[in-house]
Parts: sequence; structure tokens; C-alpha cells
Amino acid sequence: MKANTIVTAVLLNGAEIVGRFVEENENTITIYKPRLVSPQQQGLAFVPGIAMTGVEPNGDFQFTKHSVLYVIQTQEQIAGAWQKATSGLEMPTGGLVA
Repeated sequence: MKANTIVTAVLLNGAEIVGRFVEENENTITIYKPRLVSPQQQGLAFVPGIAMTGVEPNGDFQFTKHSVLYVIQTQEQIAGAWQKATSGLEMPTGGLVA
């Protein structure tokens, strides 16, 4: 995976974590500002952290590889929502601004 790509990590318990990929080594996968994806009636939402009752990591967080099923690039719309949720900035989706 390429650094700075917004990824979804699926954990062994089925939880999905979205964040910016930092690096991977023999034992860990590091993700910047990971957020737990939570299905809601209106669609998906991000829990501010990686657990419903945990503290919100605001920087890099290391996941042990044995707890991760796979890591895949996040769909563009979800990646934009993560960007907005973690920075307050909304990425443009259209063409050039006139």
C-alpha cells in the first residue's frame, strides 16, 4: 500500500477502520487518525476513535497484523467523508472552479 492513501482496515472481529496509511512492517500496520465505521439508519458514520468507548487517537496508531484481516484502498466518497470528519476540510468533487 502506498503511504498517504486513505484505507479501510478490516479487523478480525469484523470492525472496519478508515484512516490514512502510514507504513507497514513485519508486525504492524500504522494508520493515521483511524476512525471506526458505524452503520446508521441514514448511512455510515465515523466513531471518533477505534472503539465505541475508547479514546480518540489523533495521530498514528499501530495495529498488530494478526488482528487485521486485510487492508484495502477506501472508496472515494468514504475517503472524502473521513477527510472531512478528521480535518473539517471538504475535498472538491467536481471539475475546476471558475
